[in-house]
Amino acid sequence: MDGQPARARAARWAAARRCRAGIIGFISGRSRHAGSRGGTTGRPGPRVATLTISALATPALRVAALRIGAALRVGAVGLAALVLSAFLPAGTARADVEAEAQAWLATFVNGPVSDNSRLLVWFDGHARFDDDIGGLGTTILRPALGWKVNDGLSLWAGYARVTGHKDGRDSKEDRIWQQATYRIGSVFGGTLSGRSRLEQRFLNTGDDTGWRFRQFFRFMRPIGETPYSGVLINETFIHLNDADFGPRAGFDQTRTFIGGARQMGGNLRLELGYLNVYLNRPEGVDDSLIHAVSLNAFVNF
Repeated sequence: MDGQPARARAARWAAARRCRAGIIGFISGRSRHAGSRGGTTGRPGPRVATLTISALATPALRVAALRIGAALRVGAVGLAALVLSAFLPAGTARADVEAEAQAWLATFVNGPVSDNSRLLVWFDGHARFDDDIGGLGTTILRPALGWKVNDGLSLWAGYARVTGHKDGRDSKEDRIWQQATYRIGSVFGGTLSGRSRLEQRFLNTGDDTGWRFRQFFRFMRPIGETPYSGVLINETFIHLNDADFGPRAGFDQTRTFIGGARQMGGNLRLELGYLNVYLNRPEGVDDSLIHAVSLNAFVNF
């Protein structure tokens, strides 16, 4: 009689282990059998009903699954943009990635030209230090004019000069761009806003015009009654055409920022945090993964 309770307890423990293995298999995306960890019979139990990365037949689908999984970890804001990068041709599915540390500094200034005016001005300037923060890699100057449609929507048109500093030679890019900035709403105790930008790119290394679309989302949540806020940002870039200076139609890159903001008083706000940039390179060239410290200053007047 004493052996029956012991066998019952062993069966319950085995069932619990199978359940735990199934949950872990679902979360991690690995293919597991429910009875493979300590089942008393030694036989595998029923297969966990989950789609695993290893079961996907094509490299493109495996990349799609990996990116969707990454988006779920980033959060709702990252998910909305990263899902776009799942629809890639098979040729972009490569495992070779070159990682690098960088530092990105930027200043953003915008506001109306006068009190109660709907005409807006915009300027942002950037300095990006690459080669493991060993030297200045890129500078950007980007002015624009805008029109305030209402409190939640503004339309803009502008120009950008992008200069790359590499191996003692400068590459120059001119951009004409149009964008809409807008409020999406209040979620999870914070505010969600967006920016949709269309760029026409001209480089001194080619004759074509490169068209690129950029979708930006920002989530900001105040921390109590303090001047601090938590910030989560994602921006995804899509090439709309092939161009002779390098880009190919499809996914270009995605940037994800997580950090904090402090209102310094008046119209100045500082944001500091970690920026992750994944760049999809042409076939035959390693993709790039940038880990950057990012410091931004915002002046709204």
